[in-house]
Amino acid sequence: MLDDGTLSSEDPQDYQRDLGLRINHIGLSFPGQTLRLDLYRLVCYFQTSEYLASLSDGGDFCPWQGLRDEFQDSEIMRILLQTAVAVRFIGAGHADNKRAQKDWLEDAVGRLFKNVGEAASEPLPLREACNKIIHAKNIVLDSNESGNPFEHFIKPRTFCYDNFEQKTGWKAEIDLLPFVELCDALAQQFS
Repeated sequence: MLDDGTLSSEDPQDYQRDLGLRINHIGLSFPGQTLRLDLYRLVCYFQTSEYLASLSDGGDFCPWQGLRDEFQDSEIMRILLQTAVAVRFIGAGHADNKRAQKDWLEDAVGRLFKNVGEAASEPLPLREACNKIIHAKNIVLDSNESGNPFEHFIKPRTFCYDNFEQKTGWKAEIDLLPFVELCDALAQQFS
C-alpha cells in the first residue's frame, strides 16, 4: 500500500494481502443477535417473577425459589451492564458509523433525579440511562417489597444511585420495558 492509501500494483501478493486487510477489517463485527437474546432474557426475568412467586403454596414454599435466589438478580445485573456498554458503543457509531442511531439515544426511558432528596426530576434519555447503569454505585431492582421471600417478586423498573446508602447524589429510575425496546431496535441494526 502506498503512503496515499492507494494499493500498489507492483507485487500481486502485496496487492492481495492489502485488499484482504481492507475488506476483512472495515469495522467491528458486533454480535447484535447475542445482545437481543440477553434483552429477551431480561424481559422474561421481569415478566415471570410475579408469576413464579404466585406458585408459592400459601407463602412458605416456592419450587422455583432456589433458582430465583441463585440466578435472577445476578443475571439481571450482568445483562444491564453488558447492554449499557454495548448500546453506548453501537448507538454512538463506534461499531459502524453508517448504522449509528444517535437520535434513539435521546429517547426517554425513565426519570433522572439530580438530587435523591428532591422530588424534581427530568426525563432520562437512553444514553444517560446507560451512563447511570455503568457508573452507579448501587443498583436496586424495584419489587413488591414483601418481607416473605416466597412472595417477593421484582417489577420491570430499576433504580441506580450515585451514593451506595441512597442518601445523596443522583438517582436514575429506569423503566425497563422502554429501555429494552430501544436497545433491541439498536441491536437489530447488527443482526
